[in-house]
This record gives sequence, C-alpha cells and structure tokens, in this order.
Amino acid sequence: MQSPPTRESHPAKKPTDGIRGFLLHDREQTITLIPLIPITTPKPFLHPTPIIVDKHPMGKGCTLTSIAAICIALFITCTTSADQITLQSGHTYDGDVISEDAQHVILDTSDSYHSMLRRIPKDVIKTWNRSTRQGQPYVVLPIQGVIGVDITADALKAGIAKAIKLHPRYIMLFIDSDGGNLAELEAMVNLLNAIPHEIQTIAFVHKAYSAAAVLAMACPQIYLEPDSVIGACVPMLHDDNGLPEDISAKFRSAIEAKQRVWVTAAGHDDLLLRGMIEMDLEIFLARDEAGNAALNTTGLGKPIKTRDKILTLTASDAAECGLGKISPDVADAAKQLTAGPAYEVSQRPWDAVIQVARKHKHLLLRQTALVKILPELKQLKDRFEILSAKSSSDKDAVAYLLSNANNEVTQLDSDYKDEITIARHQSDPNAAIAHATEARNTQYQQILQNFQNNSAPLKADQERADTEIAEIRDRVKELMATVPTFSD
Repeated sequence: MQSPPTRESHPAKKPTDGIRGFLLHDREQTITLIPLIPITTPKPFLHPTPIIVDKHPMGKGCTLTSIAAICIALFITCTTSADQITLQSGHTYDGDVISEDAQHVILDTSDSYHSMLRRIPKDVIKTWNRSTRQGQPYVVLPIQGVIGVDITADALKAGIAKAIKLHPRYIMLFIDSDGGNLAELEAMVNLLNAIPHEIQTIAFVHKAYSAAAVLAMACPQIYLEPDSVIGACVPMLHDDNGLPEDISAKFRSAIEAKQRVWVTAAGHDDLLLRGMIEMDLEIFLARDEAGNAALNTTGLGKPIKTRDKILTLTASDAAECGLGKISPDVADAAKQLTAGPAYEVSQRPWDAVIQVARKHKHLLLRQTALVKILPELKQLKDRFEILSAKSSSDKDAVAYLLSNANNEVTQLDSDYKDEITIARHQSDPNAAIAHATEARNTQYQQILQNFQNNSAPLKADQERADTEIAEIRDRVKELMATVPTFSD
C-alpha cells in the first residue's frame, strides 16, 4: 500500500447513553468523579478477513514518540480559504463567503477547532479578494480511521450540513478505513441518502475494508487510487478482549440483506458485495454485447472469486468489474466527473468533520482511561464512605461526651455556689469555703479525667479515619490525573 497522499489531494487525516458517576461525601466537602458512558454489550463490527496486522498504517517498530508525532500531524489541518476580506480598520479575515445581500457579507471562518460565522457590513470592507473558480464545485469529507471510533455519523453529519450550505455539485468521501461499527455505518448511509438529489455523492477510495467498503459501494460513483483496495466485508462481533467472533446466522442474514439494498440502490452489482461476505460463493466476469462487465455465478467468463476466499479487489480489479474508475487523486477524480474543470468550493466541511470526530475521540480516550481506573475508584469510594461514617460517628460521640461533661460542670458550679452561701454562715466560714472549694475542684478534675479517658480512643479513631480519608483524596487525584483532558 502506498503512503497517504499529500494535503493537496486530501490526506488520510485522522479526525477525530445514559450517564453514571458517583460522589464521595464528607459533610461539607465533596469529591466529584467525572461521569462515565455506560459500558454496553459489544456492537457488531465489520472487519477485514483476514486481519493483517503487518499492514497497519503505522507499520512495524513504531515507537510511542512516532505515534504521538503521527497523531499530532493527523490532527493539524491547513485550510485554504477562497475569500480574503480586509476591513477599513486593517483587520483581515480569511474564509468562505456563504451568502451576501446589499448590506452584508456572511463569512465562514471556521476551522477544525472552532465554528465561526462573521456578519460583515459591506461599508466597512476595504478590499475583497476572491480566488478564481472555474467549473463544477465540489467538497471533500474524510472517512478515515475506524468507523464509530475515529469517524462517526455525527461527524459526517456536521460535514454534510456545512457542505450543503455551499451548494456543491458533488460531495466526495475520501475513504481510508479498515471498517468499524455497523450501527454507525447504517447512520452514515442514511445521511448520504438524505442529501438533496441535485448533489451527487462520490466515493474516493484510498483504502476501504469491511464497513468502509460498504459505505463506498453505497455511493453511486466510486474512484480508486491506483494502489487502493476495497472489500472484505464479513460482519463480526467483538468480545470483551476486542477479538472478532461470529454473529448469529439470523442477524447476519438481516445485515447482509440491508447492505445489498444499499449497494443495488447505488447502481452496483450486489454480487460483488456478496463475494466480499460469502465464503462459498464463486463469481465470474464476462462481457455483454456492449462490452460492459457482466458478473455471474454460473462459470461463464473469468473467475474473480473462488470458494473458500473472501473477495478483496485492487483498484484495477474494481475497474475491470465495473465497480469504479481509477484516479490518482481527488482533483483528478473531480475532473473526470465533470469532464472539464472543477474546484473545491471550501475545505471547511472537511474541517467540520474533523472537529466533531476529534471531540468524539477525546471522549472515547477519556472513557477508556476512566474505565481502567474505575475498579479502584469504586474501592476507594466504598472505603471513603465507611471511614466518613466512622469519623462522623466518633465526632458525634466525642461531642456527646463533651456535652455531658459540660452539663456535669454546670451542675457542679451551681452546687458549689449553694455551698459557698452556706459556708459563709458557719462558725469558721474560711475553712468551710476552703473545704467546699477543694471538693468542687476534686469533682471537676474527676469529670475532666472521665471525659478525657472516654474521648481519647474516639479521637484517635477519628484521627486515623481522617488521615486515611486524606490519603484517599490524594489517591483519587492521582488516578484522575491519568485521565486525559482536552482543551477543545
């Protein structure tokens, strides 16, 4: 497989319920743990058969540093704007004018990180530079990475919505994917089918396995890079360890029937899809009287799929079977489509896809990190609650002892005042007062000693609980520090 193309021809950029969580309460203080997306049963995926690890885009011997560098590069977009408006104040804005009237211009200055529309009065515009646009307009949207993980239906929806506002003649999907989630695939196909009929949907394939191949074949026209591949659409479930496993025949039959509807509705021969799914099917390629490809299972013509193999087509195979045409890049594919000049009206729909996909990927990364630490967090939570209850109970018990001791001291002082009054009327008042005072002090010391003896173990218990609670808080902070945070 050749390396991904340059940005000018749209590279393979990696884009990017109920909620549950819990609180740890300690009277006036609360530790809040970030909510988690529920862990659900595995959803069916489509993956290449066989899965060839050696052909992973990052290749062998990839270091963490190189992975990080690749991820950063994939997230960077270089938006080329069609319009540049300079104001009387000297401020300059690059973007795409999506509408204008007699008084105002609406300029889209969005990028893959932020969405921004600017309403600019025409009387404050000093210069307005527009690039030359000739031919039919088109936009390109990325379908890159694992469907449902790196790229989602919501991300595609955002790109389509922005694209439609630009009124292109074509929406071209740049597909570089090993497949992914069936539910996301169906949502994506539904989005494509909902695009206004005056806009044609085109697939440009860099690599399309499994669900990505089905998505490409749901487009009426397909263009393939010379070294591209398409196929291997066997539906699979994933177990808890991420390993593929077969799904039931009943479920599989329903999936395949639905996909055949999508493919035939797009004008493609569903025998090709069946060959990408069914192990025992044989497919032969013949030619009709007009020289067009005529696929059959009767043995007439050139065999393109034998039994016990799953069909995966090279670009030349796909072209020979009539599935698509070969093109070196997106710009050339657009020229082939229009049989003349064509221009990309804006790269902002591409950026819109990246923006939403990135946020989804960030959420998944956070969820993965949270799921990893969740067992220990639950243990800490349970221990925190026990210790908090213990600390609170000890504190209340100490307060109760103190209250009783204070009541005894209050009663002692009241009795002492009465004794002093009586002592003043004794024959030797000084001696009587001294005796009453000594007795009062002795009783006070006894009350204090009893309080200290009874409260000491409770206070020690509370101190140990509070110390462990502080340690739990520190540990929670350490665990949460392992959860990635993102600014966008």
